[in-house]
Amino acid sequence: MSDNNLSSYEEFIKSLYDKINELYKEQEIEPTTDDLPTMFGNLITGLSKKHKERVVILIDEYEAPILEPLNNKEEAEKVRRFLREFYKK
Repeated sequence: MSDNNLSSYEEFIKSLYDKINELYKEQEIEPTTDDLPTMFGNLITGLSKKHKERVVILIDEYEAPILEPLNNKEEAEKVRRFLREFYKK
């Protein structure tokens, strides 16, 4: 997502939502919620069930959404708080 040059929290959320929905479609799994952290967790569970394998998620440049709006500390803090919750679920 860092290639998108996201400059706001809203752009980050939309980009993440679009990417997760794209993965659901590619894998032919139906999302059951619009809550992004829950969608991510459900996607992992769905992939595991579908492929009957454990799922490992590698997130490259996980810090990029925080560093990109670094000149706007308020936006960076919103993204940081969201990601903290996102990765917990």
